[in-house]
Amino acid sequence: MTDKIQLYFFPFAGASFYSYNPLVNALPQNLLDIMVLELPGRGKRSQAPLLSDLHDMAADLFHQIKDTIRPPYIFFGHSLGSLLAYEVILKILDAGLDLPTHLTVSGRGGPMVPPRDRDIRHMSSKRFYELLKEYGGTPAQVFREKELMAFFEPVLRADFMAAGAYTAGKIRKLPLSVTVFNGTQDRVTREDALKWQEVTDIPVTLKEFTGKHFFIFDHVAAICQAIVQPGHFN
Repeated sequence: MTDKIQLYFFPFAGASFYSYNPLVNALPQNLLDIMVLELPGRGKRSQAPLLSDLHDMAADLFHQIKDTIRPPYIFFGHSLGSLLAYEVILKILDAGLDLPTHLTVSGRGGPMVPPRDRDIRHMSSKRFYELLKEYGGTPAQVFREKELMAFFEPVLRADFMAAGAYTAGKIRKLPLSVTVFNGTQDRVTREDALKWQEVTDIPVTLKEFTGKHFFIFDHVAAICQAIVQPGHFN
C-alpha cells in the first residue's frame, strides 16, 4: 500500500504516453504516483481505433482510471486534456466515486468557450499543417518526413475534430478548487481562461506564463511547482 499522492495527466491533441515526459521527469516521484493517460490510436494503444468524439474519449479515460483512484488525487490537463479532465470529473460525480481534490487546467478556455477550430474534417492537409505550426508542439521532423506525417495526421485530426465539435451542455459546479495556466502569447485569451470560474464556486487561481500554446514546456520547473502546491491535496 502506497501513501503517494496520485497525479493524473490528461492528453492534449496528438499526445501519447510519453508527451508529458519533461514534466513527469521533473516532478518528485518519491511523493507522487503519476499516471499519464493515453487515448486509443497512439503510443502504447496504437492498434486501437481512434476516437473523434470528446465524450467518447472521456468515457474511455474514465474506464481506465475508475478502479484506480483513491483520495487524495489531482488532475492536470493541457488544451484538449483540460476538457477531458472536466468531463471525466463529471463521470466520477455521477458514479459516486471520490473526487479529485484539485483540477489544474492549461491552454484552454472554460468549457463554455466555443472552440476556435471547427472545420477540421474538410480542411486540406496543407492548411491543417499550417494550423499545427501555429500551435507549435509538433516536431519539425514530423512535417519533413511523409511517413511520420501520414501516421500522425489522422491522430491529430481526430483530436482536433473532437475539440472542435465539443459542446459542454449545462455547466455543473464542481466541489473542488481549480487552477488555470495560460500563455501570454497563446490564442486563448485571459478572459477565456477565466471562464473556468463557471465550473466552481471556489475562486479559481489564474497563473500566466510567457509563451505560445505549449508554454508549459518552456517553464517546466514553475509549472511542476504550481501543479503540486500543498493546498491542492486537501
